[in-house]
Amino acid sequence: MAKRSGICGTIFQTLGEQKINVKLLAQGPEELNIIIGVASKDYEQTIRSLYNNLVA
Repeated sequence: MAKRSGICGTIFQTLGEQKINVKLLAQGPEELNIIIGVASKDYEQTIRSLYNNLVA
């Protein structure tokens, strides 16, 4: 986030397209990490979706 403009938008767009509801959002003080809470039933789909759109 600190060095990658638009990363939060990409995360929320990815999750929105998969109909995954974000229940919790926390950002570290130096903008180096983000914590996203989702329902247990959405956990695996969330990880897979974010990995495919942000890492792979």
